[in-house]
Amino acid sequence: MTAINTAHVDLMNAWAMRYAAGTRHKRAQAIRQQLRYLIARHRAAYHLEDDVIRPPKTKPRNVTATEAERKLILEAAPPRLLCWLLMCSDLAIRSGTAAILGPKHYDPGAATLTFTTKYQAIVTLPVTRALASLLDQCID
Repeated sequence: MTAINTAHVDLMNAWAMRYAAGTRHKRAQAIRQQLRYLIARHRAAYHLEDDVIRPPKTKPRNVTATEAERKLILEAAPPRLLCWLLMCSDLAIRSGTAAILGPKHYDPGAATLTFTTKYQAIVTLPVTRALASLLDQCID
């Protein structure tokens, strides 16, 4: 078995740097995790973890669609996608949660959506007129 040395870490660093910033961060993190495993389990690769690059995490984008761009997107969307987009943008529902919501979660009398969140909390939100008109078409 060949021992891991700084030349191997240099090779892994070069390999990790070929990717985009977010991927670089995750790959370098994975390399350090593997080295920690080798140190703990096999008494190998001592102190090599410190030689692995530490690319910065990517910062969230500060790009927000303009009202004109939003209008174009909403006008072009078919009804199912439009409903999902409105749930995500207007009600700030997570995309995965919005994808499983439907007419059974909608109370037309109160104009609210009641659903269970990712963390098992039951939430009731009022819907916008645009979303209510789409959900009203689905009743029955």
